[in-house]
Amino acid sequence: MATSEEIREERRAAARDRREMRMLLKRGGGSDAWGYVLFVAWVGALFYFVQHSDGTFWNVILAFLKACVWPALVMFNVLGALGIH
Repeated sequence: MATSEEIREERRAAARDRREMRMLLKRGGGSDAWGYVLFVAWVGALFYFVQHSDGTFWNVILAFLKACVWPALVMFNVLGALGIH
């Protein structure tokens, strides 16, 4: 059973974590540059998949969906190659 001092310390740590998270969210957390990089990568993937489709409506829609999920497929393959999955 946890002592009252341990419980207080856990609460302090949780409050500190919440403050740090608010500060990161307030200043952007450095996500501006990564957001730009990911957006450019997504646009590049979209152009790639649209160029390799035959141009019909549903194949362009499928290319759009592929561009949306390709980062997840890349991470899955990278983690699989590293043996982490």
